[in-house]
Amino acid sequence: MDKTTGQGRGDGAVRPARRSGGGPNAWPLVALALVLCGLCAAKELPSYAARRLMQAGRFAEALETSRASLAAADCDGAEAADLLATAVRCLQRLNRLEEYAPLVRSELSRRPSDWLFLAEAHRQVQTESLGRDFWLRRLAAGVAPVSAGALPPEQQTLFWDGLMTALMRGRDSLWTFWRLQVLTDLTADAEAPDEHTAQRRATDGTWADRASGLPLSASGGALFFTSPQSWDKAANDGERYAWCLARLLALLPPDGKPAPPTLRSALRRHAEVCRRVYGEQAAPHGLRRRESDAGQDWSDTLFSLQDNEALVTLATGKPLRTELPREWSPLWLYGRLSDWAELARIHEGRGQYERAAERWRQALKEGDQNQQAEARSSLERLEGNWCLLAASKPGGVHLAGQPVRLRLHYRNAITASLTAHQVDYGRMVEELARRLESGQSWTDPLQWLQDVQSRGRFLRRQVAAWQERLHPLPGHRDTTTLLTAPLREPGTYLVTCTLDGGRACSALVVVRDRLLLLAQDGLNGHGLQMLDASDGQPVADAEVDFLELLPPSRDGQKRQGQRLRRERLRTDRDGLLRLPDPRPQGQPVRSRRFLALVMAANGEWLPAMERHAWPRPSRPQPDQQPLRGYAMFDRAIYRPAQDIHAQVWLEKGEK
Repeated sequence: MDKTTGQGRGDGAVRPARRSGGGPNAWPLVALALVLCGLCAAKELPSYAARRLMQAGRFAEALETSRASLAAADCDGAEAADLLATAVRCLQRLNRLEEYAPLVRSELSRRPSDWLFLAEAHRQVQTESLGRDFWLRRLAAGVAPVSAGALPPEQQTLFWDGLMTALMRGRDSLWTFWRLQVLTDLTADAEAPDEHTAQRRATDGTWADRASGLPLSASGGALFFTSPQSWDKAANDGERYAWCLARLLALLPPDGKPAPPTLRSALRRHAEVCRRVYGEQAAPHGLRRRESDAGQDWSDTLFSLQDNEALVTLATGKPLRTELPREWSPLWLYGRLSDWAELARIHEGRGQYERAAERWRQALKEGDQNQQAEARSSLERLEGNWCLLAASKPGGVHLAGQPVRLRLHYRNAITASLTAHQVDYGRMVEELARRLESGQSWTDPLQWLQDVQSRGRFLRRQVAAWQERLHPLPGHRDTTTLLTAPLREPGTYLVTCTLDGGRACSALVVVRDRLLLLAQDGLNGHGLQMLDASDGQPVADAEVDFLELLPPSRDGQKRQGQRLRRERLRTDRDGLLRLPDPRPQGQPVRSRRFLALVMAANGEWLPAMERHAWPRPSRPQPDQQPLRGYAMFDRAIYRPAQDIHAQVWLEKGEK
């Protein structure tokens, strides 16, 4: 076709190709697009505009936009709560802290019966000056109208969730759950100080108001709050919380149907509280070790729990296996939400790895992309071989000539191949000295061995290799066994364990024939003593390589950076050596960071002591007498309004 003449090959004239976007037929589409863009801009919520200004760093404009939109009469409760939260964040960025409380109080007074706004504002606006009781008194006023149907079901969910959050504020952990036994006075003056905020300020971040476990019921078991007949008949805040929870559970659809997003979020927050109080996170400490408490192994007890059971720690310090009500069971709640990932994590915390693998498979089928990726890695970890190797003694220190015991934690493996390589610790210390002299920060040289790529620079010859037959427990359970390593000579060794399947782990072992201990006068006197590991006798004329990182100091008006001091010291006839005094002109030492190396009898340098210690408090002056005290109480926990009987002994020491 000839585009110039517009003629083809004898079959008539052909119209020229029309340019994109040109022609009269395109203008209606452009006009329609402009109209739609104008409608979208007109329907943009004020909270979005204020939030966009705040994200752009225009905090003053965002604050004025939020205040102007809050004054509008057509602003609903949820939108008003978003605007109020944006205004509060802008005040924080503008450092106008004194305007927090007046702004919130003024908006609450303008909307006294907007229960949705009140619940959403409490969830989004948390200020120090407006504490728990302030919000609780206002939310409690909406219990009767909301129960009578003043809000639709979805907004009821938001209200009950907000009220439950207010009740649980500062009481949502195992250590503070006991405070729900108190009945908050809702008839008090709204301007009265918040009891929780006042007590938190009084304790100043201490553990004075924290219990050691779960409160006890009247029968001596674990405490569960049950729903009363009505809000007004609740005996404490815990029963108020349970009453709101019953209203929330009544909004659940029948089994098999998914819950609305707002209801799912509310139940998830409640499930997180239950998990902290009754879940595997609240179980007794030391579950992975064989405990001799009452002759029971609590890890086996945790493994044998049913879905409606829990192993909790009471306030008396005693573990208790108890049955959970359905509304307080994390497994039931997460199961109702079809949250397979959280269910799998709970079963893993209990050591129920077969159940956890089933839940991860469900998450792999029904979860989102992130849950599927986590499920694949978790299934590989649970059903594959796994190991953790550690020295049976603290710090991996063993005495020369004695059996070296290693503790192997493993899963699913049948055989293990172990090797031991000698570590050139002297070379590692030289590398540390070079790094410190170049201005780098202090690091433990032994941590470099955790890097597989760099550990080869510090490893010498292989000194031992052997095989171990393993006997794993069924159900993908963790198994612990003690291994004996053929290491007798003094030295630093890296022991590597490789399971069938390729999974490997390693542990550092230090075999010593000499011990370096703090002398009787301690670090205040900068004294150390070297003893023979076999008989405990002092070692005279022994060599010690001493490295110390001196803190920055001032030389006149000029500040000097960190300095490295390295010296070779020798013990006296009593095995004592005195470290160099780093105090300039008699000034007290705030801290000391040093590393001491001891040369073994076979010529190997061994790590003997690494310290970053502060000296002990100075001794009292001659005209002062130290005071010591001891207190004993008649019980471990008290209920509200009970009398506390205690005996206290005070003793004055010698001058």
